[in-house]
Amino acid sequence: MTEEKIERRQCKRFVITGATLHYREESFFRRSNFGRDCYPLIDISRGGLRFLSNDRIAVGRKVSVKIVQPDEEPLVMQGTVVWCGLHGGKSYRCEVGIQFVPYGEKENFNAPESLQRISSWEERSARNSDNPKNMGSHREQ
Repeated sequence: MTEEKIERRQCKRFVITGATLHYREESFFRRSNFGRDCYPLIDISRGGLRFLSNDRIAVGRKVSVKIVQPDEEPLVMQGTVVWCGLHGGKSYRCEVGIQFVPYGEKENFNAPESLQRISSWEERSARNSDNPKNMGSHREQ
């Protein structure tokens, strides 16, 4: 009997070439500015994202991320760190996984428009990956 691997993610990951992000750790007492440092976005889905960082961020920590890509307004999303581990690459020490808070009109939720924007990025990514000219365009971090 063979054992099948179960995919935990409900949302498909995709790559946005050239996208970076800034993050800030949230606190109940104060809201800090986004850091000046800019980090590479590895991949994103409707449910969260993964990025490279020089700093470890505690699992469970609330964060805001500002996703920046060329020729578009930045998108700010709220989330929680679900994992943080060492990155084997030379440029950055850590990889960080963020799960987005729910989408909705309630306070401390991500705006529904954010979901629409991420969905449009996902559609664009799927179209680009179907184009043979774009094969191999994923750059290694």
